[in-house]
Formats: sequence, C-alpha cells, structure tokens
Amino acid sequence: MQLKWLNSLTQVSPQQWDALFTNDNNDKNPFCRHSFLLALEQGGSVGAGAALHHSGWQSQHLTLWQDDVLLAAVPGYIKSHSYGEYLFDWQIADAYRQYQLPYYPKWIAAIPFTPVTGPRFGVLSCDLTDSLLPHICAALKQRLAAQDFCSVQWLYSGAQLQQRLTDQGFLARHDVQFLWHNAGYRQFDDFLQQLDGRKRKQLRKERSKTAGFTLKTLHGDELSTAHWQAVIRCYQATYLKRSGHRGYGLAGAFEQKLTVSPLRIHLKP
Repeated sequence: MQLKWLNSLTQVSPQQWDALFTNDNNDKNPFCRHSFLLALEQGGSVGAGAALHHSGWQSQHLTLWQDDVLLAAVPGYIKSHSYGEYLFDWQIADAYRQYQLPYYPKWIAAIPFTPVTGPRFGVLSCDLTDSLLPHICAALKQRLAAQDFCSVQWLYSGAQLQQRLTDQGFLARHDVQFLWHNAGYRQFDDFLQQLDGRKRKQLRKERSKTAGFTLKTLHGDELSTAHWQAVIRCYQATYLKRSGHRGYGLAGAFEQKLTVSPLRIHLKP
C-alpha cells in the first residue's frame, strides 16, 4: 500500500473516487462526489487559484493505494484561517495566540462551505475500514510531527467515524446544531399548533407573502444558465445580508456544477 497526497482531484478519476463513497459504508452523500468537489476547485472557490476574501482552501486530499487501485481517501484541505467551515474555533485560535502557540496552518477533513454531516473517510469496501484507518491516521500524525501543519481536524463526520477517531487518539469536540424534525405533522397547521399564538401569527404572515408560488424540481442536466444565474444571485444576496460579502462559492464554481448530475435544485418562480 502507498499513501499519496493529492493537491487536485484531477489526479484521480471520478470512477475511482466515487467508488469509495457509494458503498454500504456511507449514505451516498452527494457532497463527497468527485464532480461536486472538482466544481469547487475548477470554479476557483478552493485550490491554489482561489480568489477568496482571505487565503483560499488548499486542496490536500489523503489517499491510500494498492498498486493502481484506490482503497481509501479523505477529502482534505490546508487552511490558514477558519472561514467557511461553520464550526467556529476562533476562541481556540485566540487561546493559542495568547500562549504564543501556532494554530495555523491546519489540515481539515471537510466539505468546503457545507455544514452537513456525512462521510469523511471513503473506502472501497466497508470491511476495510478498521484496517485502513490507522494508516490514514499515522500519515496525519507524521505530517504533524514534521510541522507541516499545526493541527488536524475532522469536521461533520458521522458518529461511527468519530468513535474510531477517538480510538486513534483524536479528541472529540462538541458543538450544537439546531435541526427541525417532522414530529408526525401531516400538514403545516399541525406544526403551528405546537407554537404559541404570537409565533403562529408571525409565521402565517410570512407565509402569506408566498401565496401563488409553486415548487418545481429540476435535475442537474435540466438546469439552464439562467437557472444557475438565479441561484448565484440568491446565494450572494443571502451572504450580503448576513455577512457583508458575496459568499465563499464563486460564480465559476456554480457554472462548473452545470455538469454535475443528478443534483436537484428547488426553485420558486
């Protein structure tokens, strides 16, 4: 077996990469797909040419091979900041700074700008997980010892991988997300009945502004340039209101996703 660090997904075929993330070991998360990650890279949102507001995400994927067969991979990036991760560790970085300890650069196993739990360790067969993960962890610890980066973080990984990483000596870090769950509601009014009168009134007022709207599902190969331009405008407007900038995903990355299929986009006319 041979470990290889890849600074671009062009160094591995889509078939080899996707085979690791479409087996019984994970839930076929679309954000791990070669086409999705490559769109971010070729569109300029990540990689050496990333024109972000701060320094970019530098692709540094860790792969494990046996001859020409890709056995395992971790989507990874070297960061000199914590923007676009949505797991805020600024206080930890400040503590390091106060004690004059380096916190950056750091290597993270993550999907850029996507705070969604999913696979972070892809394997050709789930039977190989326990035997291959120690090799991956040893490679990361070797890079740490060589001071190539100051910390290693796995973001939004699943519960099983978290336990395996703890067994490998990693420390668990706990954050809080608020997720909405359908508690058996058959219609929207069922949900409203669980709220107090003030909140019900506010939600009904907000929903009244969408009267006459319809929802239509389009697959990736059905989206036109005009559709993607509308998506880009919505994305940038959201970030301008929230953070004062136009977001981390550049227009070029969205345009690259025209080739990504069968991702689904929900549009309101």
